[in-house]
This record gives sequence, structure tokens and C-alpha cells, in this order.
Amino acid sequence: NWNAEFFVDDGKITGFEGRIDASSVKTNEQIDKLENHLRGEDFFNFEKYPDIKFVSKKIENRKIYGDLTFLGVTKEISFPVQESEEGLKADFVLDAGEFGLVNKFANKEVRIAFDLRR
Repeated sequence: NWNAEFFVDDGKITGFEGRIDASSVKTNEQIDKLENHLRGEDFFNFEKYPDIKFVSKKIENRKIYGDLTFLGVTKEISFPVQESEEGLKADFVLDAGEFGLVNKFANKEVRIAFDLRR
């Protein structure tokens, strides 16, 4: 589950704020046992950190910049974004190790993809 709110200035999308319910994280395989393990304290720890949040600061040169709060840590990040009059689209890989994911068996790369439409 997630929600997003666009920031609009003069009819142009200038950014967004988005929240993801960490308990709703899914794998491509949709394996219940694996997904439940990922939601636990070894990985996303959704009981302690129920939300993953991004608040953009600016969009410039096909990149979006903003603050991501993940596992209770907030860091400024940037990633490529495709802009259109209808919305924003992105697909990138995040290093979760930078936010404190330390499980030695975990792939620290988390793929984030979204297609937000007005």
C-alpha cells in the first residue's frame, strides 16, 4: 500500500511526497514465507519502521532530489525520473546498506519502481 501527493506550480509537476506501508512490500515471486521474513526485524522491520517516505526537493535535468526515510534513517538521495504532463515515472536501485540494513545474507540492493499519474 502506498500513496503520493504531487507538488504543482503553475500547472507543472515540481515534485511529490510519497509513503509506502512497509508491511505491504512484495517480491516478484510472491512467496508468503519470504515476504513475511522480509517484513521482519532482520530486513524491513515494519513493526518498528512502518513507513518508507520520500519528499522531493527539486526536479532538475531528468533527476529528482529529495529526502528518503527508510529504516528510520533519513538521507538525501537522487535518481533518474521521466517527467510528463500526466505524472512521473522512475525505476532505480537503492543501496539499503546506506540506511542501516546490515543482514549479511541480504542483497542490499532494493529496486524501486513507480509510475505516478495525476
